[in-house]
Amino acid sequence: FWSEFCSETWRGHETENTCSYADLAMGVIDEKAKFGGSLKPMLWWRYRDDIFDIWTQGLPKLLEFTDYINGLYPTIKFELVYSDSHLNVLDLTLHFRDGFISTDVYAKPTDSYLYLPFSSSHPARCKRVVLFG
Repeated sequence: FWSEFCSETWRGHETENTCSYADLAMGVIDEKAKFGGSLKPMLWWRYRDDIFDIWTQGLPKLLEFTDYINGLYPTIKFELVYSDSHLNVLDLTLHFRDGFISTDVYAKPTDSYLYLPFSSSHPARCKRVVLFG
């Protein structure tokens, strides 16, 4: 897939369109994950490279599905994080209790709660908007 849309010189370089390229690549995987195999999640929701799905077919079938999606592209691998009680998704912790979902704010343990350093390799437009929130 990458050889059709991106040259070797582009890979690994931050560009204005990096997120668009990532979305394009992951969109192909989305379609295959949701419709391509014999096992399908009840819900598949993706934001950039973070995916949340609801699985109702049991852990053995979930492991089989994870093997399937990990075999779609050799350079893209999925890490399975499974829980019956709670799950961290983006900036939320979802708690599953008695058929209901409640939420809390989640921050990664490595989060230092600091502003984005201006010396970082993020695009300048990202660094400017941090100042204004």
